[in-house]
Amino acid sequence: MAVKRPASISLKTLASAVEKAASLVAGQSSSSLTAGLHISPTIIGKVARPKDFAEAQQIAASLTKSLTRSGGPLASARAAQPATLIRGGVIICGFIAPEVEFRE
Repeated sequence: MAVKRPASISLKTLASAVEKAASLVAGQSSSSLTAGLHISPTIIGKVARPKDFAEAQQIAASLTKSLTRSGGPLASARAAQPATLIRGGVIICGFIAPEVEFRE
């Protein structure tokens, strides 16, 4: 079974589209919306084909440990939590990303 590749869009294009949609919504609502594109929580990781769920959890834990170890790229995110997402036959093993806000 071939892995379906995710859609690709630049953050600039996505942020711009969200701002445009937010302007339309704001005109139809009494609520105010903040600027910027806010994404949380999201799983960041790799598509995997583990033999079972236990192995998927182990892959997620190992990836997270490697990335958050001393000197690792996410060393400041020591509280990063390993996570496994199974949706539509695709398994993603990784970690729950810290809250991120993108601004154009």
